[in-house]
Amino acid sequence: MKRTLISFLAAGLICFSGLSQQVDKSLFKFDNEKYDKEYFLIGMVNEIWRRHPYKGHQIVDYTMSKIDLKYFLFIDSLFNLDYSDITIVNNGGNFRLSSPTLARKIGDFYIYEATMKLNIYNDTMYDVRLKKEKFETQKQKLSFILGAYVRHGKKMDTLSGSISWYKSEGLLDVNKNFDNLSNAILMHSVWEEANFYAEVLTDFNCNDIEYVNIEMFPSRYYMFFVSSEKIQEVIREAERLNREIETINMNQVNFTTDGTKYIKDGQRP
Repeated sequence: MKRTLISFLAAGLICFSGLSQQVDKSLFKFDNEKYDKEYFLIGMVNEIWRRHPYKGHQIVDYTMSKIDLKYFLFIDSLFNLDYSDITIVNNGGNFRLSSPTLARKIGDFYIYEATMKLNIYNDTMYDVRLKKEKFETQKQKLSFILGAYVRHGKKMDTLSGSISWYKSEGLLDVNKNFDNLSNAILMHSVWEEANFYAEVLTDFNCNDIEYVNIEMFPSRYYMFFVSSEKIQEVIREAERLNREIETINMNQVNFTTDGTKYIKDGQRP
C-alpha cells in the first residue's frame, strides 16, 4: 500500500516522505523476538533533541549531520507500517524525522518540565527525565542498550587517540587508567539519565562502570564499562545492525520536490 505523499513546499521545505519505492526491509533484520523496537528507539534517538521538543512533540529525532540519515532510514523501515505519518524532512541541512503519533509514544517515556529558555524555533525548552519505572523487563532494558549502542556505542580501541588528547587538554585525569575498559557509550545526557545507563549495565553484570564528563563545547559524556557476556551479545547485535545500516548508499537517497522518498530500485548498493 502506498502511503500518502505530504508536500512541504509551501513552507519552503523539501520533504522526504511517502514512498514510490520502499526501503528494502530485508536489509534490516531486526530480531523482534529478543528485542522490543520501541525501547530500542528510546535508546537510539538523539538525546540532545529530546530536550528540545518541537511543535508539541511532533519530531521523533533531529540532526544536522547527513550521516544520521542512515539511522533515520533504518527507524523508518522499522516503524512505517505502524506509523503511516512518518516523514523525513531536509530543511536546508537540518534533518527531521517526524511522526506526531510516534513522537507522542516516545514522549510518554519522559517527564517534561518547562524552562524559561527558548530554542531556535522560539519554542519552550524543557528539562527532561526518563521514566525509569517504564523499564520493567530484561527485554526492555536490553533493547534500550541495543539502541544506544547502535547509535552511540564506541570500542575502546577506537577511543585511544581521543582519550590521549582529552588527557593532554586536561579534560580527563592523567592518572586515570582506561586500559582495562572495553566499551563506551557517547552521551549528551544529564547525570540522572547517565545513572540509569549505569543501573542497567550493572543489572547485567558489567564491571568498572565510569561516567566521565568531557567539559568542552559541545559537551561530551562517556559511559565507560567492561561488558558482561550478556551485554557483549547485545554489542555484537548492534555491530551487525550497523553493518547493515552502512549498506545504504546515500548517493541513492534523494529529496525531491514532490515529496517522494526512494532508494534506487530498493536494492543494496
